[in-house]
Amino acid sequence: MFPAGKKERDDIPGNLSVGVDYILSPSFRVSASYSLFMEKDTNWDGREKLLDGNSYDLAFGLEYDVSNALTFSTGYIYTKSGAGANYQTDLSFDLGANTFGAGARLRLSPRMDIDIGGVYVVYTDFTKKISPLRHRFCPLTQRHTSSQPTGLPSASTSIYKGSDHANFFII
Repeated sequence: MFPAGKKERDDIPGNLSVGVDYILSPSFRVSASYSLFMEKDTNWDGREKLLDGNSYDLAFGLEYDVSNALTFSTGYIYTKSGAGANYQTDLSFDLGANTFGAGARLRLSPRMDIDIGGVYVVYTDFTKKISPLRHRFCPLTQRHTSSQPTGLPSASTSIYKGSDHANFFII
């Protein structure tokens, strides 16, 4: 599965992003952005040919100054993965997601701020039927089902599911 000394390409895809910020009032701002990840044009030793298309993100955000010392923000990112059934394996899979974020900034002085925030990510479920003779079982990424009570199943279902994640951070 992992031959000693074998080298594989895993280049970083090109990225094209555009965004806009708009000040609705001195204390209220909105933003939006679009990012395209050009994975189909990346050299991944042929795996890029298995993609259905390129991935992209659509992001939206709001920021509100409660006072000169306190700002609240919130945002949302929709991620569309370009990986389809042919790309997904038990060791390499890519799922779309919905990401929600919120935060606050406390201005302690003109030169010092404390930022606090969190994100919650909900990944898109994906199901793929694979042959157990071609793929090894990986308990972290697959749940196999079979109608046969004994022996190797003729086919199994792999459910690629990223758990929901919540992160909290202070900067």
